[in-house]
Amino acid sequence: ALQTNENLSEPNNPNLQYTNHISLNQVRVRDVIEDDPNTFEVHKLEHLKTSTGEYKSENKSGIIMRLACESEDIKEEWVKAINNEVKQLRSAVKCILNQFWII
Repeated sequence: ALQTNENLSEPNNPNLQYTNHISLNQVRVRDVIEDDPNTFEVHKLEHLKTSTGEYKSENKSGIIMRLACESEDIKEEWVKAINNEVKQLRSAVKCILNQFWII
């Protein structure tokens, strides 16, 4: 995530500060939000597999962000795009791991 601060020397060019990041291979999208067809949520995966094959559970709240779109169609486009990126990342990780174990 980025935060902005006022830039006194250039008012039309705010200072940006990096504050946080999201690991897309560790998220899931919840596209059905009660009473709001235009909103979806991005959640952090709750049970992540460690290098030893065990699952660790995150105690923090699972919601990373809630996004409201202009329409349900736009929401569905975003959900589909995010899910496709997550699938590609997971597939790439599996491919790299498989190659590592072959060597």
